Amino acid sequence: ANGMYEFRLELFGQASGGTAVAAPLTNSPVTVSNGLFSVQLDFGAAPFDGGDRWLDLGVRKIGPGAFSTLSPRQKLSPTPYAIAAARSAWPP
Repeated sequence: ANGMYEFRLELFGQASGGTAVAAPLTNSPVTVSNGLFSVQLDFGAAPFDGGDRWLDLGVRKIGPGAFSTLSPRQKLSPTPYAIAAARSAWPP
């Protein structure tokens, strides 16, 4: 894919099905080049309680119409959980 696209991003506690654990984010148009893109997300700290999280991504060309959901959901690596370091009691 190449061009400008809109994204809907949702955070879930499981790989499929279930209910979102945070409100969906819809961002400004994003440039996609050869299928690659970069976006910054801020779901806040609340959904990151130590449980596994998956990112559900919907995409559409700029303008009206439904988002096409990409599959499978992408499991988030521990890096986003660095937010928990601020609550850490290290060193003991």
